[in-house]
Amino acid sequence: MSSDKPGLGDDDLAYWRERFHSQPREERRHFVWEDYSPAYRYGAEAYEANPKGKFEDAESRLESGWDKARRLSRLEWSDARIAAFDAWQRARDLANRDPD
Repeated sequence: MSSDKPGLGDDDLAYWRERFHSQPREERRHFVWEDYSPAYRYGAEAYEANPKGKFEDAESRLESGWDKARRLSRLEWSDARIAAFDAWQRARDLANRDPD
């Protein structure tokens, strides 16, 4: 990670921001980047806290913690879950790739 912030470094934030903006507008509905960024961070941080675990095993804990983690996000867990899962998967994939 290229930042000292837990979960998402600057490169990761840029990746997720670009991915968010490339989604069709109807898929984003009335949400903005600031609604989604806490969910991406939450998923990445959750993976880093339990890198040997599975998202599905952590999901109920993540759902109950979303109200605190969401900051000013307007996403309900049902929408935030998708972004958190994607960030968990990306963090896992990056952690498990072969070093160059």
